[in-house]
Amino acid sequence: IEAGKIYVGDKAYFGFALLRDWIDNGADFVVALNSQIRFTPSGKVTPRKQLGKRILSDQRGHLPGCEKSIPPTRELREVIVLRDDNDKPLRLLTTLTDPCITAEMVGEIYRRRGNIELFFRWLKTSANYRHVISHSPNGLSVALYVAIIATLLSALATGQQPSKYTVVTLGLVASGMAELKEILPILERYERERDQARQRYR
Repeated sequence: IEAGKIYVGDKAYFGFALLRDWIDNGADFVVALNSQIRFTPSGKVTPRKQLGKRILSDQRGHLPGCEKSIPPTRELREVIVLRDDNDKPLRLLTTLTDPCITAEMVGEIYRRRGNIELFFRWLKTSANYRHVISHSPNGLSVALYVAIIATLLSALATGQQPSKYTVVTLGLVASGMAELKEILPILERYERERDQARQRYR
């Protein structure tokens, strides 16, 4: 844990002990709250007219706990936002209580976490990047760049959005086990069948 950093977490991946550790080490956080965690407002509620159109609530308060689950003692902030995808309310808890930091900023910090997760999902599904071959920073960087470059070259070669099948098949070309002119018709047929399957599903 580094002081001065903002840690962002999903509701399934933190406990009160981690929240206390972040605070004790001088870090801030923005985490999603599940429905079981209660929040007790302290009366400092931002007026509705000062909230953005996607902000339902912005208030200060504390987390009540119990003997087995001890929450942080400092004042925290609960921001309830509407998600972009399904407009379901999302409860966010943060230590960012400075009035200069708006509720929209808190929501944007959490939204950026989702973009990072989408990138890693893309790496796993499209770039077939599932296992690291090195644990050093340089080795990880090289493997990451190779995965990205290979995926972009796949898109240029096929004119289609890359898939795991495309990356694996073009890997045969890269290793000299097949010729590109032999592989492209196979990929075109695969993409055509995949599009037809999508249309049938719709």
